[in-house]
Amino acid sequence: MNAGAGQAIGGYQRGAAEAHGGVEKNYQQELSANKQIYVTQVVAAGQIRNAGLEAAKLRQAAAVITQVGREISRGVGQGMRIRF
Repeated sequence: MNAGAGQAIGGYQRGAAEAHGGVEKNYQQELSANKQIYVTQVVAAGQIRNAGLEAAKLRQAAAVITQVGREISRGVGQGMRIRF
């Protein structure tokens, strides 16, 4: 009877160790996947931020160019009025 109980306990311990190993492996894989998701989200957020800053710079440049064009046009218009 003791031999059978010992075998049963040994089997239980091996099964529990194997299950624990599977749970640990799954945990590590989940952790790795979460890290990859986090890293890619941070990279994407940086790209979006940089694109927004670049767009703002381009809008500023466009506003300056538009204003300069208006000033030139106004100056040309005034020059034509004085002559005619």
